[in-house]
Amino acid sequence: MRSSYRVNLTYVEILGHGVVWVLLILITFGMAGIIWPYYLVQFVLSHTVWLDEQQGERPLVVDAGFVAYVGHGFLWLLVILLTFGLATPFWFYDVVRFVLKHTRVGDAAGSIQRTT
Repeated sequence: MRSSYRVNLTYVEILGHGVVWVLLILITFGMAGIIWPYYLVQFVLSHTVWLDEQQGERPLVVDAGFVAYVGHGFLWLLVILLTFGLATPFWFYDVVRFVLKHTRVGDAAGSIQRTT
């Protein structure tokens, strides 16, 4: 059994996402820059599907959100300030780890899961 991943992103979607975040960062005087890396990773993962020969396409679903990103980002902001910026490169690695940790493989496309 062989499986792989496919990212369904167009350059127009990437450009639109980038423009929105540049505007948000400018409007908030840079404060949105704290959570932008989280949404960047989530954006790519949310447009990714797991391909399996037997089960078809299954989307990747990120279960984290704004509150989790702000909390995690604030803790890292404190660490970055305490280390005079030396922790910044490590924060970027931890952003990817954090979002991946909150990502799961969703249901097969077209199937409906009901909880009772």
